[in-house]
Amino acid sequence: MFHVQTKKCVGQIREHLTQKLAPADKDKSAKLKSILEDDTINMGFIINERFVNIPAQIAAPSFDSLW
Repeated sequence: MFHVQTKKCVGQIREHLTQKLAPADKDKSAKLKSILEDDTINMGFIINERFVNIPAQIAAPSFDSLW
C-alpha cells in the first residue's frame, strides 16, 4: 500500500511548519508536531499561491468548491 506520509516532500513540509512555529510558541509547536507525527489522524494540506489578478471575491468561493 502506498503511503503519502513516506514521501520526502511531505516530511519537508512537516519539518518546515514545526521549525517556523517553534520560536513563536513552544506549546503550539509541540502540539502541531504531535498531530503531524500521529499516523492515525487523517489530514491534508492545501498549499495555495494567490494570484495577483484574482480578487478575494472569486478566490474565497473557489476554496468552497474543493469540498
